[in-house]
Amino acid sequence: MSGFRLSLPSSDSDINDIALKHYYKSWRTVNQTTKSSFIALDNAFRDTYLKDLEPGPLKLYLYFCFAANNDHGHSWHGIQKIADYFDCQTRTIDNWIKVLVDKDLVYRTKKGHRSHTTYLLPFSDTILIQKASKKYIKDDQDLLNGLLKRIRELDFIYGEIIKVHHLFQWSVSKEKTVDGDKSDQYLLVITKRKNGVLIGHVYVLRKSDHLSVNELQIEEPSVFDSPFYLNESRIIGLALPHYPKIFSKSGLNDLLGLIRDLVIIEDWQLEDRSKLIYGEKRDLIQIEEMDNQSQVDEDSEDKNE
Repeated sequence: MSGFRLSLPSSDSDINDIALKHYYKSWRTVNQTTKSSFIALDNAFRDTYLKDLEPGPLKLYLYFCFAANNDHGHSWHGIQKIADYFDCQTRTIDNWIKVLVDKDLVYRTKKGHRSHTTYLLPFSDTILIQKASKKYIKDDQDLLNGLLKRIRELDFIYGEIIKVHHLFQWSVSKEKTVDGDKSDQYLLVITKRKNGVLIGHVYVLRKSDHLSVNELQIEEPSVFDSPFYLNESRIIGLALPHYPKIFSKSGLNDLLGLIRDLVIIEDWQLEDRSKLIYGEKRDLIQIEEMDNQSQVDEDSEDKNE
């Protein structure tokens, strides 16, 4: 409350400021409501490309952004059409395209159209849900081998495989406590494109409910020996705290951070973390519950003494 103070009338600059902000906000709201075409440029583009891209390639990249399909980022504009738009020679457009391709900002290919298809390539780290190319009876090594084969076949898009891990996370009950009957498990394959952009390929292990780690309360990421192998060596499993859930809004941010950490951390450094046992849930969780009960009994005896 202002008490007895008198509010001064707004200056012209304040009124202009309010009007300009209201104008822009309303414009964005209408565009979102009407699903108007848009381009997505986040800070990663500014930090990595904006300063160094020459004016020509930069203009062409913006052109491709405006021409691209909103959902999938592709367009079919021919060289001559683009040259006519910029009022320049087709050779100039070819040179600009080469710059964008070399910087891994676009991918161009001939696919059933008279002109090439141009695909915008993401320029910041992301997470990609992968599906198996065929049905597998169980979550086993054949599944991982098939997943790796599929990703390697698309290395011109995804880049090189640099890390593979097995992620484990207990589910949470309605009371937001650990649910020892359910867990979420994933294969995480990390690839790195030539421009340094990381992709976390996540495959959901849907047939591993009978397997778990031997502890219910996981306060910080711990490691376990996964049953999966890469280059004849067991991949390192990571048991994550039950909160936040990996695919919640905050969990995705944490997962991206984990992916970036895993790229720079050596495997031997992970081995220094708390080590859990991974195996048949019915055996491991029974042992965990027995250990907890023994601890309770010991505490009770100490109090009685």
